Amino acid sequence: MRPLACVLRGQNAVNVHDGDVVVVMGAGPIGILHVKLANLRGALRVIVSESAAGRRLQALALGADRVVDPVNEDLRAVVLARKRQ
Repeated sequence: MRPLACVLRGQNAVNVHDGDVVVVMGAGPIGILHVKLANLRGALRVIVSESAAGRRLQALALGADRVVDPVNEDLRAVVLARKRQ
């Protein structure tokens, strides 16, 4: 329960709400909780940055709209492009 409480507190601190573009750094257990909560809060897009291939696939399967491999892609460019859409 403590990890979920940390995720909830973090998203409350930055006021994640309907229509936001949310970037999650990492697709481990805490990152996936952020993805799920951001979706529940109505985020327009949830972008995850993750270097591990298996975790990238998991993030997509569990609700991320876009997953970036930060080793081979420019995260900043992806985020800025998604904000304009």
